[in-house]
Amino acid sequence: INLNMPVAIRYPRGRGVGAKIGGQGFEEIPFGKWEVVKGDSNTQCNITIIAAGNHVETALKAEKRLREDGIKTCVINARFIKPIDNDLLLRHASISTGIITIEENALIGGLGSAVCEAIADSNRIRLNGDGGNRLKIRRIGLPDRFIEHGSQKELREMLGLDARTIIKASKEILS
Repeated sequence: INLNMPVAIRYPRGRGVGAKIGGQGFEEIPFGKWEVVKGDSNTQCNITIIAAGNHVETALKAEKRLREDGIKTCVINARFIKPIDNDLLLRHASISTGIITIEENALIGGLGSAVCEAIADSNRIRLNGDGGNRLKIRRIGLPDRFIEHGSQKELREMLGLDARTIIKASKEILS
């Protein structure tokens, strides 16, 4: 595909998850389009989790536990950070009680910020606050502070980049 613009591709450290190796070659991904990996974009869901990179797997683990608790959850693979998929985002914002973003990136200026901005700029969705029919949003990512050294597993647990944090945030949104 020829985009005639600069692009950045982020490759994960360590083991990549979810990508099938081998087969019939590469599958073209529509530019700027996200992928619904769990759920339906046409029916009401309690929580939509928008995950970037290796946290799609984290989101799927949380979705399984939430489903066991009777919470209908959709999971979206935000495979493009810029541009974001405004159509899919706004469709899910209109059918969800809450949206949770998870990314292994700084919260300030990251995917979660872009999601909040796109929803606010649409002037179609009522955000947070008291009252009925308001979308609640929680962003999970890296805080704006020095982060200690440690294994990926240790750091993700320490920073709340795990399924347990998504489950807790989902239940807080719905309570």
